[in-house]
Parts: sequence; C-alpha cells; structure tokens
Amino acid sequence: MLEVVKLILARIVWAFLGIFYRLLKVLGICLMVSGPLVLLYQVFFWLHHGTWRSYSLYGTMAAGLREIPKSWVTNSELLTDLQHWVEKPEVWEGLHMLLVEYPKVIPLALVLFFIGGIVGSRMSNSADQRLKQFEKPTGHKS
Repeated sequence: MLEVVKLILARIVWAFLGIFYRLLKVLGICLMVSGPLVLLYQVFFWLHHGTWRSYSLYGTMAAGLREIPKSWVTNSELLTDLQHWVEKPEVWEGLHMLLVEYPKVIPLALVLFFIGGIVGSRMSNSADQRLKQFEKPTGHKS
C-alpha cells in the first residue's frame, strides 16, 4: 500500500514539474515575441501618424508603479520619500542612475526580446534536462 502511495505522489510531482517547465517556456516565448510586436506597433504608429512613439523601460515601469492601488501601500511616508528620490535624488546618485536614468534610454522592445530569449532558451534546454533527471515513475519493480 505504501508503494502505491509513493508511486502516485511521484507521478503527481513529475506531472507538476512538466507543466511548470512548459508554462515557463511559453512565458519566455511570449516575452520574446512581444518585443518585436512593440517595435512593429511603433513602426505602424510612425507610418500612420508621422511621429515616433517611444516606449522605454523606465516609462513602462513608472506607468506600472502608478497603477499600484493605494490600499496596497502600508507605509505612505516611505512611498512619498521614494517618489521624491526618483524625481530629485540627494543621496545614492549612482543607484539613481542605474535604476532611473539608464532605463529611460533602454527601449522596451529590446528588453522584452532579450529577457524572453533568455527565459525561453533556458527553459527549453533546462526543462528537458530536468525532466530527464526525474525518471517517469512506473509501477514496475527493478
């Protein structure tokens, strides 16, 4: 009876790992495809309206941070200090350049393409290797 329970649990874990790695692979592919899609949208907008619409990493992060509901923030003073530091830093200026100034010039399409490529390629390689590490549980005794 104990062997049957172990076999069932092993099969559940093996199936869960397979699903998890496949979902990560799909996420990587979606990110990688979204980079060129953002670029195509920019080109389409430029061809249609004659002005280039720039999407930077910073603009996307700032827009995402603005959408955080106020009820999620437990320390509003810390949030205010952080917003003040982002706008006009008085200390940690090097960190400010890394987190605020450099992302202003990095195109979002490039970031999405590279992150998606890294996640997709790592997951496609490591998922197959890791699933091979875990031999599919069978009911046969050796």
